[in-house]
Amino acid sequence: MGPMLGLGFMAAATVLAFRGKGVPAFLYHEIAEDEPVTPALFEEHLRLIRQNDLETVFVSDLLDGRIRRKPVLITLDDGYAGYYRSVFPLLEKYNMRATVFLNTAFAGRDPRYLDWAQIQEMDASGRFSFELHSHRHGSVIVSDRIKELDGDRPLFPERGAYSAAGFTVDPVFYERFGAFFANESAGKSKEEALRSAQRWVDIHGKTYFHAVSEAEWTERITADLRENQAEIEKHLGKKADIFCWPWGHGGKFARELLKKMGVRAFVSTKKGTNSRKPDPDCIRRVELRKFTREKFALNLFLCRNLALGKIYGLLS
Repeated sequence: MGPMLGLGFMAAATVLAFRGKGVPAFLYHEIAEDEPVTPALFEEHLRLIRQNDLETVFVSDLLDGRIRRKPVLITLDDGYAGYYRSVFPLLEKYNMRATVFLNTAFAGRDPRYLDWAQIQEMDASGRFSFELHSHRHGSVIVSDRIKELDGDRPLFPERGAYSAAGFTVDPVFYERFGAFFANESAGKSKEEALRSAQRWVDIHGKTYFHAVSEAEWTERITADLRENQAEIEKHLGKKADIFCWPWGHGGKFARELLKKMGVRAFVSTKKGTNSRKPDPDCIRRVELRKFTREKFALNLFLCRNLALGKIYGLLS
């Protein structure tokens, strides 16, 4: 047997050995007629899950070892109203389940999101499990380098409020920048205006940008998570203990802090698959915002194989 043939045989044997040992997790945001994932496309995904004889389980089931045959995870981030209108009937139709990571600040306050009566009905059905996704889904500015201009307003790089301490910016900064920019940008190209704007920020920014201390960062995270936990416990009578990073941005500092507050596992947006005994610090998921039926089928095939799914994660 030649060396190349031998390597090919070993690779094929490895793939076969890990077939069916991966646990795929799929991530959805809003599901609606005017979104990339429509109810009809989502139903196609459910049909593929059924055709492959897979069992949808909650994230908590995976962590607790309550998986019997061919598990797959459906996860829904934020808590959009379309989950009640479109997802709920489809899960009932196909006898499937999903985990919702809920931003509690918007529940019952914003018509784009679920209200608590809907959440309670969904939870009572046994089709949904509701877990933590922060209260406000906030972000912080992490640099004073302007990434683009929105009219006369500079936009700066941001990350999830749990993943970086960031900066606070005095509100008066935008007023004074606007006054400067109204005169400075006249007659200039977009590129010239951006360079001029950055020079002004470089000179004056230290007056208005204030680095958040570690103590302030700790308090911001702690206060937000406490609200997220308290709202779910108040309305559903359960202690949620699985956390999905808002904006997909995580970090060791926040992870260790959240563990002390009772969080036992963290769900990411890192692609790849999970083993039947998953890493509680990083449950991987595949994002589906632009997926077709064919792409879903391919990802389902890859991530059900533990070896292929791990390689996929390394390459993504």
